[in-house]
Amino acid sequence: MKTTFEKILLVVEASDESLRAARVAIDLAQDIGAMIIAIYVVDVAVVNHLASFSGKSVEEVTIELEENGWKYLYNVEEEAVAKKVKIAVDLEEGHPTDKIIELTKRFGVDLLVYGRIKEAGARGVKAAKSTEQFITHVDCPILIV
Repeated sequence: MKTTFEKILLVVEASDESLRAARVAIDLAQDIGAMIIAIYVVDVAVVNHLASFSGKSVEEVTIELEENGWKYLYNVEEEAVAKKVKIAVDLEEGHPTDKIIELTKRFGVDLLVYGRIKEAGARGVKAAKSTEQFITHVDCPILIV
């Protein structure tokens, strides 16, 4: 296992925890000279669920969620650039956990960073399952903020 972190995959979500994780990743990258790859994944299951209850088409919901995702990605990018940290941003569609596991391999990242959701109920259970999947299937260290 590598002992240096050159590429950090940062999971960006629409949450306070995610924004805290982004700040930690940016500060870490600045300190060690690493590059950040910030990723936002539009969850296709959420798209379908929202479309079925909102009366909007899947395409309309997808566009709305993608626009929201890009807002968060650009916010993180601005913070990184202000601290002179190299950053690339990417938006993907799919099942978030599977997509993030795939991207750690595709990009050859040295560290995965994401914000842990501190909620009870279904969202908290889903977050715990994602963490378990990351620990089981990701080949690099994981920093949970």
